[in-house]
Amino acid sequence: MPITNHQTAGYAFLQEMYEDPYYPDAVLDQCRAVLLRLCETIESDRPSDLATLYVLTRAATAEFNGLQAEFEAAGSEIETVARELIADDFCLIASAYGFAEADSEELIAGRDCERGVMARKRMSSSPQTKAATSAGWRTSALESALRMS
Repeated sequence: MPITNHQTAGYAFLQEMYEDPYYPDAVLDQCRAVLLRLCETIESDRPSDLATLYVLTRAATAEFNGLQAEFEAAGSEIETVARELIADDFCLIASAYGFAEADSEELIAGRDCERGVMARKRMSSSPQTKAATSAGWRTSALESALRMS
């Protein structure tokens, strides 16, 4: 089913992630497909209230959680920066379909943060990480730099 909403039909979902080589395009294509399916589902099911919208976005969030292993296999992960960018796209979708008042945390409730949190905890104990963090590096840039060393 083609998307008819003019705000989402031509929107470049996850654009910032595609521009960052840390995130593999092949896995991002799968993530983008999740967002497009969410748009299609909203258009076909026409949720009448936020509670119904949240059911749909939680299902999409579960699909993102299922892609974590593919990110890891490609030497990447859905970390803090990625989660924020994905949440931004969920918010854009909600707003485009008339749910501007949707709570961003509710839209992505059920996200699997444990893996990223544990990886950051392991990394945070290293001297390189402590030095880089105090210098104000972004998490994804820090993680990329550590993988290269």
